[in-house]
Formats: sequence, C-alpha cells, structure tokens
Amino acid sequence: MVQLDADGSRWLAERARPLQGTPLQKRPAQSFIQLSQGTPDLPTPRHAIQAVEEFLNSGTVYYTFHDGMPELREAIARKLRRENALDYDPVNEIIVTAGAQEAMFVALFGTLNDGDEVIVADPRYRVYDEVIAMVGGRVVSVPVDVEAGFLLQPRLIEAAVTDRTKAILIISPDHPSGAVQPRGILEAVGEIAERHDLLLYADELYERFVFDGVEHVSVASIPGLKGRTLTLNGFSKAYSMTGWRVGYLCVPTGMKPALTAIKHATSICAAAPSQVAALAVLEGPQEPLEAMMREWSARRDYIYRRLEEIGIRPLRTPGAYFVLFDVRPSGLSSAEFAKRLMEDEAVRVSPGTAFGVLGEGLARVSFMSPMPDLEVGFDRLGRFWKRVAAAAARA
Repeated sequence: MVQLDADGSRWLAERARPLQGTPLQKRPAQSFIQLSQGTPDLPTPRHAIQAVEEFLNSGTVYYTFHDGMPELREAIARKLRRENALDYDPVNEIIVTAGAQEAMFVALFGTLNDGDEVIVADPRYRVYDEVIAMVGGRVVSVPVDVEAGFLLQPRLIEAAVTDRTKAILIISPDHPSGAVQPRGILEAVGEIAERHDLLLYADELYERFVFDGVEHVSVASIPGLKGRTLTLNGFSKAYSMTGWRVGYLCVPTGMKPALTAIKHATSICAAAPSQVAALAVLEGPQEPLEAMMREWSARRDYIYRRLEEIGIRPLRTPGAYFVLFDVRPSGLSSAEFAKRLMEDEAVRVSPGTAFGVLGEGLARVSFMSPMPDLEVGFDRLGRFWKRVAAAAARA
C-alpha cells in the first residue's frame, strides 16, 4: 500500500514506475528523464482547488445540466468575447464537456456520416484519425509547409477537396509543431470552406501558448465563418488541469440540441467539481496563470538555447509547448533516434513519425518538465548527439 503524501506526490511517483519500466535491450543505471511530456507539470491554481473544497463541503454534488453549469457557460462566453473576439450564446451555442477530447468526439460523431472525408494537416495530433475512423469517416492528409513554420497550404487543401469532403480540421496553435496559423491563411482556408460548403473544426486548446509577439486568431472570429465552425477548447493545458477533465465546444446556432444529446449519451455531464474549478480559474485571480506562463516561457527559451548549443537545429515556431528538432544529421530515423536515446541515456523524446509522414527526421520535446530535469536531460542529449553525429560523419 502506498502512503499518500498531502499533495499526492509519492502516489504519483509510484504510479509512474510502470511507465519507466518499458522493456529495453539495455537499461542505463541512471534516473529516467521525461522530455516528451504532454501534461503541464505545475499545480492547478490554488484558488480553483479551494473553490472545489468549498463546493464539496456543501454536500450538493449532483448532476449538472447536460450542457454544463449555466454559470460556467456564461463565464466561457465572457472569456471568448474578451480574449477571442468570439460572440457565442451560452444558452444556445456552448456545451461544457469532459475535456476537449470529449468535445472532439461529440463534434465528429455529431457531424460526420459514413464515408465523409476530413482534410487534416500532416503532421498532426493523430487521435483525430482514430475518432474520425470510429465514426465512419476518412482522413485526407495534406502536407504543411515545414520550412515556413508548419503552415497550412490552402492550394493543397483546395486540391484535396472531393464530393465526399465534409470538413477541414485546423489546430492552431498546433500540436505537435507549435505552428500558429496567421489570419491570411485562415481566411484563405475559410474561403475554401465557403466555396465547397464545408464545416471547419477549430481546435484551439493551446491558444494561450503563443510567443514571440505572434497573434492567435480564432477561426470563428473571421467574418462569415462562425456559422460553419465548431470551436474546441478546454482547461487542461493553459490552466494545468489535465486530470480535471473539463473542456467546451462552441457550435453554430441550431446544432446544439443534437450535439448535447450525444454529450449526454457519453458522460451525462462534466464532473460538477471540475466545472466549479473551471469557473474559478476563469473568474478568479489571474496572477497565478501569468506566473505559470512566465515559468513555461523561460523553459522554452532554455530549450531553444540548449539545442543550438548542442548543435541541433530546432524548427522554431511560436505556439504550443512543444519543440521539434532535426535528427537527420545523426544518421538515425526518428524512431531509432528516440529508441537509442532512451536505451543509452534514459531520456525520452517523441519520434516525429508519431504525428505523421512529415515527422520523419524530427523528434519532439516539451517544456512541461521542471528545470532541473530539463538541465539533466539536455546534458545527456548533448552527450548522445556528440556520439551519434560523429558516427554519422564517419560513415
């Protein structure tokens, strides 16, 4: 039996051990360093936890409305107007979900039929492929312009449209590339959607992770596009609330009743305590969130600097909390690079091929690990890189 610490840290450490015990041909006698983590490591803001404690102490933990607490939907609507130039009606156009992942499922299940095609970028977050396949749809993959910062290519999107095309997926800021699609490209993609009467799925979960003075533009804020756009967002990433499982889906007028029925059938409602926490982070003090972003921004700067010092070329982009870097000079494929680094140095990175064909030759790290782990991890990465790059140069 694991003894729980007050903050659960020892329990979490025990639970993580099986993940670190992946069978390997060689197992280094050194601590495991996770550089591919997709989960924010900083704690949920304390005032959100306190709000939940008060709510739980009241003893009234029941189902909420299927589409979420009215207070939370109203707070989301205010946030969208304030930060995204989006005007969504909390009664008729917003559904609170059990995380953005459920928002994805509800949106796809409720709008796709057998054989419908969805145009997606390569590389991309591949869970979309799984859900599209589950609901009978078909993924049509279109390459991005890697050297331009993983930007969408409207001319290739247009060329991919067929009479079975139902929608275009836009993830901005993007996972895994960190691309932030500029207004001009979004307008061009929107024009394609209008010409062919297509839906737009706009995944904006990483919207707060935008750096270097770049503007994040919400797809539905572009004139004429709100009526065909389903906007997916949530609290997991920017608010360090992955385990709370609360997100939201914003939909065109008239679409909400059918999608709410699907949401009800999958989970009835998002967990009431999680909704209380989400309301608290939206309406409460914002200073903890600003402090979190300062920490993450400092780590981002550190990762770019260390990669460049090691002699590895990062593919710099202004969004999300991932960094892709070029492993081709090592002479190894993406998968082999990640495997060898884990075996030799006990450092985990994600192979780019986990996200699509264009991910070959790339690997992904995250700045969601504490600075001491980043320092040790990049020291080991530098050591490993020196060996494999030298071997590749001799070959």
